[in-house]
Amino acid sequence: MKKSQGILIYGFGPYLEWTENITEKSLATLPSRPGLTKLVLPVEFKKNIFLDPIQKFNPRFVIGLGQHPRARKIRIERKAFNGKRKQKKDSEKTISPGKPNQYFMSFPFPPSSSTTLAYDAGRYVCNYSMFVIADFLQKHKEIHSGFLHIPRHATVEEVNIYLEKVLDHCQNLI
Repeated sequence: MKKSQGILIYGFGPYLEWTENITEKSLATLPSRPGLTKLVLPVEFKKNIFLDPIQKFNPRFVIGLGQHPRARKIRIERKAFNGKRKQKKDSEKTISPGKPNQYFMSFPFPPSSSTTLAYDAGRYVCNYSMFVIADFLQKHKEIHSGFLHIPRHATVEEVNIYLEKVLDHCQNLI
């Protein structure tokens, strides 16, 4: 891969019983800027959905956004677990046998009164995306990744205020 540059930010479309996803709505209104790639991905347990864009765009930063149905603040997710399940009642399955049980995210999100640190992103597709990206990036240490869980009831305006701060932070790190 050539030298990493730019920012890849992804969110998700509707899933399960949710007919709208705050991350998709937020990305649709987040202003474009040079070097920024915005993607809305399907909610599926498929590695290539998350890794193909990294290989195509070769970003310096990968920021994931997921909708959280109960959160009150934006959650800065710090750990990705090597486990997945489609529903809470399902038994957990390993994402990648022989890999570590967890990875810590490497992106240093800027602090804000609208955020809180979190250490368990669940075992659904958000965690899955975090884990497969973090695992892939073990061989690409120049790329930093992070994940934010966005409260379902947040407004697009308040989400984008923080995302603009994150994107400015990325620009300052390049």
